Amino acid sequence: IAVCTHITLLAQQLDATESHNDSLVMPYSSTGAIRPRQLSKTMTALFRLAARVYLCSLVPEFNRYQQSTINLITRFAETMQFIPSGPDGFDRSLVWPLLICGSFSIPTSPLRRVFAERVERLGDQAEFGSFGRMSRLLQEVWRRADGTTLPSDTCEPTPVSAISTSTAGDATPKRSQNVPPVDVL
Repeated sequence: IAVCTHITLLAQQLDATESHNDSLVMPYSSTGAIRPRQLSKTMTALFRLAARVYLCSLVPEFNRYQQSTINLITRFAETMQFIPSGPDGFDRSLVWPLLICGSFSIPTSPLRRVFAERVERLGDQAEFGSFGRMSRLLQEVWRRADGTTLPSDTCEPTPVSAISTSTAGDATPKRSQNVPPVDVL
């Protein structure tokens, strides 16, 4: 109960940092220069989404096939489209959020496709440093996690194409009867 209380409080703190009026756009000006404020806003949104996924993972009986988790990771993948990629991009600055969201992504998650495309754009730079280590770790996590079978009481995942990211807060994490509800979305 204490852990769930702390998770709820942390989720409320995340809520307080969000501005629902800000829309995400590409961080380039009309001249092609990077707009630092927009880039910072988008990168903060990615870290915030990863923090929410991490908080979900702390809830007892967490399952990466929960609709709420799938929706958060789908939103993360969509938000990645607003971050410049390639050798001059900012993927190497997103190691932690990529590791958290990637490790809880399901095989049909759009994040896996986005991640593979971005690794390809990075070229040789994707193999070095913390990004390279994170990439190798994700490959191993996916190999092991995808090789496991789902518990019999778990529903099959919803196809990614049918997920509405505008309703990411519509599902709540599964919990036992004696654990209070936790709202991290």
